Amino acid sequence: MEPLKRTTSNLVDLATDDHEPIHFIDRIQPHGALLALEAETLTILRVSANTGEYFDLTPKSLLGQPLSKFFDRSTLDEIFTALNSDDPETVNPFAARLAAPEDRSFLAAVHRTDRTIVLELEPLLFCQLTPSDELYRQLKRAIVNIKRSSTLGELYHNAAREVRQITNFDRVMVYRFDADASGIVVAEAMNEGLESYLGLHYPAADIPTPARRIFTCNGLRSIPDIDAPTVPLLPDPSPDDAPLDLTRATWRAVSPCHLEYLRNMGVSATLTISLVDDNRLWGLIACHHYSPKFVAYPTRQTCELLGQLISLELVLRQERERQSYRDRIEQIERAFRQDLAQAPDLIEAILNRHQNAMLDLVRAQGVAIVLGSKIVCVGQTPNPAEVRSLLAWLATQNSQEVFQTDALIQDYPEADRFAGKPGGMLAISITLKETSYHILWFRPEQAYTVNWGGNPNDAVSQTVDGIVRLSPRGSFALWQELVRGYSIPWEPLEVEAARELRHSLLIAALEASQIALRQAAIEANKANQAKSEFLANMSHEIRTPMNAILGFTQLLEMTALDAQQQDYLQAITHGGENLLAIINDILDLSKLEAGELKLNAIPFELRTVLQNLIGLFQAQARKKGLFLHVEISPGVPDRFIGPIDRLRQVLTNLIGNAIKFTTTGGVKLTVDLGETSGNDSNDSTVRLMFRVRDTGIGLAESDRSRIFEPFTQVDSSSTRKYEGTGLGLTICRKIVTLMGGEIGVDSVLGEGSTFWFSAILERAKSPMPSSEVVNVADASLTTPSAAQILVVEDTPLNQKVTLHLLKNLGYEAEAVNNGQEALDRLGERFYDLVLMDCQMPVLDGYEATRRLRVLEGKHRHTLVIGVTAYAMMGDRQKCLQAGMDDYLSKPIKLKDLSEVLEKWLQPVELK
Repeated sequence: MEPLKRTTSNLVDLATDDHEPIHFIDRIQPHGALLALEAETLTILRVSANTGEYFDLTPKSLLGQPLSKFFDRSTLDEIFTALNSDDPETVNPFAARLAAPEDRSFLAAVHRTDRTIVLELEPLLFCQLTPSDELYRQLKRAIVNIKRSSTLGELYHNAAREVRQITNFDRVMVYRFDADASGIVVAEAMNEGLESYLGLHYPAADIPTPARRIFTCNGLRSIPDIDAPTVPLLPDPSPDDAPLDLTRATWRAVSPCHLEYLRNMGVSATLTISLVDDNRLWGLIACHHYSPKFVAYPTRQTCELLGQLISLELVLRQERERQSYRDRIEQIERAFRQDLAQAPDLIEAILNRHQNAMLDLVRAQGVAIVLGSKIVCVGQTPNPAEVRSLLAWLATQNSQEVFQTDALIQDYPEADRFAGKPGGMLAISITLKETSYHILWFRPEQAYTVNWGGNPNDAVSQTVDGIVRLSPRGSFALWQELVRGYSIPWEPLEVEAARELRHSLLIAALEASQIALRQAAIEANKANQAKSEFLANMSHEIRTPMNAILGFTQLLEMTALDAQQQDYLQAITHGGENLLAIINDILDLSKLEAGELKLNAIPFELRTVLQNLIGLFQAQARKKGLFLHVEISPGVPDRFIGPIDRLRQVLTNLIGNAIKFTTTGGVKLTVDLGETSGNDSNDSTVRLMFRVRDTGIGLAESDRSRIFEPFTQVDSSSTRKYEGTGLGLTICRKIVTLMGGEIGVDSVLGEGSTFWFSAILERAKSPMPSSEVVNVADASLTTPSAAQILVVEDTPLNQKVTLHLLKNLGYEAEAVNNGQEALDRLGERFYDLVLMDCQMPVLDGYEATRRLRVLEGKHRHTLVIGVTAYAMMGDRQKCLQAGMDDYLSKPIKLKDLSEVLEKWLQPVELK
């Protein structure tokens, strides 16, 4: 069942009286007078109706008059001093004297409220401004006894006894508020014969929210006579006037609801001292008298000071107890943190090792540790299946760092069937990617009896109109309630301990995640390295024999062959080139995925590049009866700096595909200026939009969304009419992304497709020297020269094909089998150029070149061209770092060989 203290607390929240603005009551008790003054001029705006008793002046004669007309200069100085003080409480109260010929003195206190000054006056009569020697002795004794208290309980009782010694009230109680604003009498001192209230609980309705707020602001509240007639403030406020805030007024009138409550208790006078802990109302020292009792200012001042001292002592004692618990928590958490810091990737083992410490951490009787799919239960807990259901329920609750409840069955009714009937639960959770950690602490149900001062159900009532209002009880006799289904509540320090543990585990989990990521990165690097080595070896093993095959086909093309032989030769060449294309696609994709493909920006002329590119495909297009055009918008510049080799690679793929999948009509390449975005809008860069339109087979909508994925082909026929690996468009997309652009396709099945992409290129600022412009035209073969060339190659067939290719180009050449033989031969004679295979037994080409450079020194330099069948990213750089001058990839094409030789060998004039 839900305790009535909670039920009544919830009802109080609904009660209209609980929000009653009692600070705007606009009346005072008759034990003093009150003047409301205009803030700037101290003109009297409102007065209490009893001023005639103190000034012999009617309220009407005071209204609208300056205060200086009625009080002497020293009083005005005291008022200004209090108003200008950072802490008026250190100045209030002070002696106030009426101006001559009057000679009356008052106890005065002044404070600001909004734009009004409130001045309170109380006749001094026979009292003094300062405590008497007897009051001082009583206060000193009270302080000593309170400080000597060895426990909090003893402190409560000493406080009640000492306040009663000073005030002589019939009953003095120390009243402590609980978290739900209900309260309990924790100490009591009283006359003999009175019924004890010690240990009784009182609902929140007894001291509603506005009253608690005012008690927090004021250290003391005095009600000398509950039956004394109250005094109105004059004149009555108009509807447009802001009400006068009497929160800090000493003699503010009493709420009718509270007066009814006191009458029902038989109390005639009260004195209430606030106990405040860090601006939070901890409790009250409530003094009750069963006949009217006026407490003079010195006694009130002494009680207020004693209340402040008791508040400080309570804070110190509670802080001392909290600190002792904090030290224990810190000791446990330090052990956790040390273990976690040493091995953050062993969270499971560390939690298992500290099971009992986790119980001590929050003073729980059971804990369930959930690590992924594994559950470890210690102490009084539900079984693992029930813990699973609890976790599923927790996942539906509002996300919070720490979940706490001391009424689990009320929050989650399924828990009523759990083993051990858990009453309370405290839970923390951490989820990182796919790993989750949960710690659930449990406290068992505590069945206990609450002793109420009267039936708490009578604290509120409901009118016939359905309005809930506070209803002072008519009886305060003992009323008992049996509470079930609840655990001992979790203390704030225990919740904070759970939060700190969560932070420590989160840091460790993040560190463990980083360790896992680093390990994964190491493994990924190893895998990438292994993949690169595999691809390099695969490339080498295929390119080496292909070098001989395609080399000899090139040589055969220069001989006289009949038509059938030419067809056979073309089939061999086509098959070999297709195999190389597959290898190149796989290598390019590998480089792109590893982030190793770099864009090398060089100057080029766009129109020359595109015309030459179209020229390469014209024969293929004409053979199929297709047109092939290029159209460049007039506003497109011609000179750029950019990765022309990669731009050409993308265009080659798109144009080749367009021709492949088109049987009638043709292909058109257009180039326009694209729209600039905020990221690329500057004068030195241009966004170009390339479109390749065809009238081919087109694409279905389902194919358009996947065409750029690896190994995807739109040819679904069983006969595989169209060749290809399905990697080309994937590579194009990655290259375009590297160039800062986007790529896509628009297509209608059966009507054709338009593949488009954008690229950001740098505009060349001035005409480029002809030596810098990329020449993409077919290179003509060099004229024979007298240059001597040494071929270093370990494979006999590749030696033979290279020598024949050189011979066809008009060069004399010799061959050796490895790097060591090359060094020996170069030691015997000079060669103008060395074609150095990189991978060879005995001594490879890299090391042979390095040794050659050492042997030659600074005064001699033999040209060395590296030749490799690996063709991986960085091979060219590796060749140059070894001291080679240039680089050729196998299979060697006659055209490429001719260009390299023409580049490095100056023609020799024959004599």
